[in-house]
Amino acid sequence: MCFDWRKYIHYIIVIIMTVLFVFGVWYFGIRAYSHTLFSLSVISKQEVQKMIAERKLNNNILYQHGDIFTLNGAELPKDAAAGLYYISQSMKTSSWDGNLDVNDKKTGASDLNAYFVKDDMAYQKKDAIKQNHHFSILITDQDSYQMITVVMTGLPLISLQTEYEQPQLNNSGDVDNYYYNSETRFYGKATVFNSAEGTGNDYRIVSDSAVYHYRGSTSAVYPKKGYALKFLKKNGSNKKENLLNMGKSSKWKLISLYSDKSQIRDKTSLKLWKEIADASEDIPETGADMEYCELIVDGSYQGLYGLIYPINQHTQSLDNKDVIYKIIDGQAPGESAFQYSMVNNYNVCYPIRMRYPKKYDNVVPYWDPMKFYLTNAYWRPNIGALSTILDMKNISDFFIYIQVTAAADNRFKNTYQIARYEKGGSQYTMYTIPWDMNYTFGDVYVHDISVENTQTNPDTSVIYVEKSINQIFSENLNGAFKLACSRYQQYRSSFLSDTSIKKLMEDNRDELIESGAFDRNQALWSDVPYSKDISKIEQYVEQRMTFLDKFFGYTGNAAR
Repeated sequence: MCFDWRKYIHYIIVIIMTVLFVFGVWYFGIRAYSHTLFSLSVISKQEVQKMIAERKLNNNILYQHGDIFTLNGAELPKDAAAGLYYISQSMKTSSWDGNLDVNDKKTGASDLNAYFVKDDMAYQKKDAIKQNHHFSILITDQDSYQMITVVMTGLPLISLQTEYEQPQLNNSGDVDNYYYNSETRFYGKATVFNSAEGTGNDYRIVSDSAVYHYRGSTSAVYPKKGYALKFLKKNGSNKKENLLNMGKSSKWKLISLYSDKSQIRDKTSLKLWKEIADASEDIPETGADMEYCELIVDGSYQGLYGLIYPINQHTQSLDNKDVIYKIIDGQAPGESAFQYSMVNNYNVCYPIRMRYPKKYDNVVPYWDPMKFYLTNAYWRPNIGALSTILDMKNISDFFIYIQVTAAADNRFKNTYQIARYEKGGSQYTMYTIPWDMNYTFGDVYVHDISVENTQTNPDTSVIYVEKSINQIFSENLNGAFKLACSRYQQYRSSFLSDTSIKKLMEDNRDELIESGAFDRNQALWSDVPYSKDISKIEQYVEQRMTFLDKFFGYTGNAAR
């Protein structure tokens, strides 16, 4: 019996046409790709040799022409010591995003030419980013040339450029500014490159005037500095910007992540609080947000950072009678010291800073909610009275969260207390929101700079809580512990399962590895034993959650 190929001719034609189409897309795509990259002509190494043979080396060619190397018109940051330019790229796409060019600082036009040197790694984007691969670009004029090197990072990139600095001399009697805002200010420009959303041609660059200064208390002694960053309009007033899709704000924080050997604790913890807040739509407890980035300051690569979208009156949707208190240390102030601040109209009484409102004629009404809290929690403990100013759902959420994350440094310290004036009522209700979550999942503070003030406490059975708040739950005042157990049951069955928590950790770890940022940061801060291995942290999570299941009486079957 003969095979009748005519019956299958149309299938054969479709297969052949499909193969030809795929080959054509691949072939012509590669050809087009090989001719231009980042809108630069791609030239072979042989062509490079021919061009430089006709010219002399000039490593100052850009400077002498008054030019800058740009991406979509914004000056690319350079690590001067290493001679590397950095370009932010999305890890979600296979194509490279953005247009590179050489621009005159004054006119924009340039008589220089730029060429991308052909490199096989250009066709292996993910590997090039992860492996910290160095690409070469040739810059020429008629007589000279310069080779420059670029590195692709899979994270957003922030560049701070200082134009001048100004010491803060405050003798006005504003005690908050005198003690906490006295750092030297650096005025200049902040540029944020973000291709991390994977939206192809929608490469977002924010570049504005800015002022920044060192921030942190314990972390201020570290060689790797944290920063407070504020964007400015031309007239010097605050300017709101939406950075990394976190929302609009004029004020941002750059945390160094220096003391956390895993680099994942802050982001994991803040994400978990967001999960809790999202699951509690009936109460206002929105927290801070964070995304990873890399930072270059005045031509010096600083490594991996966390960009924080902070808590403020806008994120909390506050009215003019509401108050934000920021707790910066774990020791509550004494009653006489607190009274002194009220009498002198101060908006700070260590360790508490009133962050909102900023303007007032008489500070006393805004201190009253915190005075009530401190009186009944510390000075003359009365948990019955204390409970009347607390939102019990919020304090239950906070109690659960502190235990899940084992937040050893966030029982009173490193929290925001939000006092909301109840409309139609006659008193305030207070909400607690965490921030600064580096001492979590087994890490605790020690007074030893040689170990970055950090050591591991393997005990997974510690209950972290203020004494008076603990009494509210241990005595089940007004059903407080029963409420906490109910909410724990709900959360444990979803985003607080072992699997969910560990996946969040692994996703954060993988983002740092795949972006190449972990290795670059480790190479820069080689004295700190950073590690990609988070197995011990995950083991801590499993043991901690097993303990908490018994503590809260969990009866479900959380995924493990």
